[in-house]
Amino acid sequence: MHCVPPHQQCANLRRAGWEDLIDEASEDLEQLEGRVRAATQRLLELQAQATSATEAVVAQEEARALAEQQAQHAQAVVEVGSRGWKGHGGGRGLGW
Repeated sequence: MHCVPPHQQCANLRRAGWEDLIDEASEDLEQLEGRVRAATQRLLELQAQATSATEAVVAQEEARALAEQQAQHAQAVVEVGSRGWKGHGGGRGLGW
């Protein structure tokens, strides 16, 4: 039987306790790293969705502005045309 002095026994127990604590902390850290990776991935996905949504809103706003500009132009053409017809008596007197 091998006899270990009491102070060395305590040191061995303390060392084993620290090793267990370090192993547990290492496992906890690995789990935490996995959660951080998953959260980071989710944030990147949300950021991509937000960017796509922003681009879609901008494109819709540009299309709306263009349609409004075209409608205003068309309205102006109609008004000028109708004034022209009114000014000529609706086509009478033009030699038709």
